[in-house]
Amino acid sequence: TALEGELAAGFDTEQLTGDNRYACQVCGSPQEANCRNALQAVPPLLHIVLDRFHWDGCSGEHKKLCHKVSYPETLDLAPFLDRTAKEVHATKFE
Repeated sequence: TALEGELAAGFDTEQLTGDNRYACQVCGSPQEANCRNALQAVPPLLHIVLDRFHWDGCSGEHKKLCHKVSYPETLDLAPFLDRTAKEVHATKFE
């Protein structure tokens, strides 16, 4: 697994549907929605911590991930920036 793929999965858009619908703050009724995390700015120093466990819905347990993660020599965070983020001078980390 590559670090870029792990980051992309963490910043992927989540569809809130069915029992996972969003509770509207105005009317209180459940609404379907899309939820997306994005960076508002790029930090001057980047520290990455990977979650080494995942929830297994079939067994109802957290299971440890044992796969290797490859790190690039240069990591570009531009794809994870919010579209409304102010101009960013550097998005690449070495």
